[in-house]
Amino acid sequence: MKYIEGGTLLNAYIDLGYPATPTMQVLLTASIENSHSGEQVILGVSDSSGFSGGNPYAIDRKEKLLYIPNGGWNADTSAVNVSTSVGTIYQFKVNYPTIGTIGVNDNVKVSFTNVTSVASRNLCVFYYNGTSSENNSYVSVRKMRLYGLKIWDNGTMIHNYVPAKNSNNVIGIYDMETGAFLTNAGTGNFIAGPEI
Repeated sequence: MKYIEGGTLLNAYIDLGYPATPTMQVLLTASIENSHSGEQVILGVSDSSGFSGGNPYAIDRKEKLLYIPNGGWNADTSAVNVSTSVGTIYQFKVNYPTIGTIGVNDNVKVSFTNVTSVASRNLCVFYYNGTSSENNSYVSVRKMRLYGLKIWDNGTMIHNYVPAKNSNNVIGIYDMETGAFLTNAGTGNFIAGPEI
């Protein structure tokens, strides 16, 4: 299928089942819907209730800016004009080794050097996996369409997730690298995009 739609509006998200690492690179293709002026984490984890301590790893859209916290708060203060329409597709990129960078499409937006450690909790998509349920609900993306998620470690691809539906019509993401099929960890349901 073309995409799966989830987020806090649908109470649907994916727990990838493993923590982020400082040597991990991510390419996430998605579109998001703006619901408020606060934070909307597209992919993320932290060991603390907020981003201020706990070495978070996240792609976080806030007030049309793109933020990437890591062991504190590192943010691009220039406007990253991420559309508020769920129909506008972007490629969000994170590259941590040596020097951390984040980009939207082909433009690098943030660079920083504090990449020594990241949170030990499982990395989640459509959701911010922190330690406070109230904070997690607030910062998690309200509505997002996921078109694909690729993850490398030290330049070697380890996961290549694509939207999928299994033989029982359960919606999730299929890992082309490992053969794993991951489904909703929330209490609601994903919406399937068009078949392709």
